[in-house]
Amino acid sequence: MPIAYAYSRYSSEPQGKGDSIRRQNELVERYLKQHPELELGTDEGLQFSDQGVSAFRGTHAKRGAFARFLGLVQTGMIEEGSYLLVEQFDRLSRQEPMKALAQLNMLLQEGIVVVTLNDGKEYTKEGIDKDGGMSLLMAVMQMIRSHEESRTKGLRVKQAWHQKFKKVDEGVMLTKRVPFWIDSESHKKLNRKQVSVIKRIFTKAAKGVGAYTIAKELNADGVPTPTGRAEYWSTGTIKKLLKSKSVIGTLTTGDGVEHLNYFPPAIPEALFFKVNNVAKSSKAVRSPKTSVRGTHPLSGLMFCSKCLKPAHYVTKQGRVKADGTKSMWQYAVCAQGVESGAGCKYQSLPYDVVVRSVVNAVEKHQYNDAQGDTLKEIQKLEDRVRHLNAKIDFHDDLRTAVGRRQYQDALEELDVAQKRIRELGESRSPISARLYKQAKKEAIEGGSGVTNHQLRQLIDRVDLNFDKQTYVVHFHDNGKVKGDVGRFD
Repeated sequence: MPIAYAYSRYSSEPQGKGDSIRRQNELVERYLKQHPELELGTDEGLQFSDQGVSAFRGTHAKRGAFARFLGLVQTGMIEEGSYLLVEQFDRLSRQEPMKALAQLNMLLQEGIVVVTLNDGKEYTKEGIDKDGGMSLLMAVMQMIRSHEESRTKGLRVKQAWHQKFKKVDEGVMLTKRVPFWIDSESHKKLNRKQVSVIKRIFTKAAKGVGAYTIAKELNADGVPTPTGRAEYWSTGTIKKLLKSKSVIGTLTTGDGVEHLNYFPPAIPEALFFKVNNVAKSSKAVRSPKTSVRGTHPLSGLMFCSKCLKPAHYVTKQGRVKADGTKSMWQYAVCAQGVESGAGCKYQSLPYDVVVRSVVNAVEKHQYNDAQGDTLKEIQKLEDRVRHLNAKIDFHDDLRTAVGRRQYQDALEELDVAQKRIRELGESRSPISARLYKQAKKEAIEGGSGVTNHQLRQLIDRVDLNFDKQTYVVHFHDNGKVKGDVGRFD
């Protein structure tokens, strides 16, 4: 029995607030009901949807849900004879016609039946050969139209922004958003309290103090973070701030042009350039051999079980040996211990041992297909998101403190719900027992060389107890494996 896979996509958030996905899903259900003779089966666990992803530059085909579908087709995990149901060709691609055609050709050569639901047409390799390429010609015409529509729209948007950028030099404010050290009511006034923080950071950096140490000192002194949303200053925030020319009043627009004196300067230019010269010189002497390139296997997956903060991957280097090389050690450490120096102690676990422990846990775990429950949770959250969007869009009681609080609560709940939907969407990568088995096999065979992509298909997170040197691996099927770091059963 052939399996039908649906793919849906929309490009922008406003489309997500509308009924784009609902309309596309209804077309899929209608097609299945209208064609019982095809005896198409479905895999409810295997859903492909790119939300807020443009097809003009092919992002969805590089790292989106559609990229995952293409990968499964090429590896044979989605079998020949399967159906791909899409609303119309512009859901698959809005790239240049030749690129879009190559993508369609690959699917047809692999034996996939592509169905465009808006007109009910089926595209197969045999069908195109039989009609002398007429159906292919019609497909190409649709691809050309889709690409031209996106290209024209892109040019208009670009021209509109170009006109806005030109007005910047005339003193027109481009946006209401301003850096945190500038008064939000009057863009020409500085927030003295925040400026003192900026000066402190740059003064420290000019003396050679590193971003990690600066963040740690700010956290120890209880200095509030820029937006107040983050609990602690991070090394990344400090580094980003030190490189930003906005502190000397310069705005860099999307066209790459620097507009001087757009903001009131928070620090002297001499201090800014001194810091960045120090940064460049210190970066230049670092040996490229000691840097770790790429994403490490447990990137974004490690957490401290005590404070629930992310755990970081860090490296430590020894002295330069006679042959010019250095020894390097890799560890997992609690992020709060690193950044704040408070709460959790600064403790570490050998990183390679943690990775091997996680792979060992993967080998022991028996998969329980709970994807149906995950799908139900996603659908429930999507209903809640639609309700919250309607509540926010039509909320008119902003004159009272209670009304403003309700409005803010709705925004915060919306952020949490959308984040959870993204997390659940990513967690559904294994999707079925068959795919999970394949990903598990690759992870075990990879051993210490396992990749982040392979592990993300299998697990949701790894909780590390640095005191007891234990771990808990949480799998996407809600299963858990506990153990001692370094103990391989």
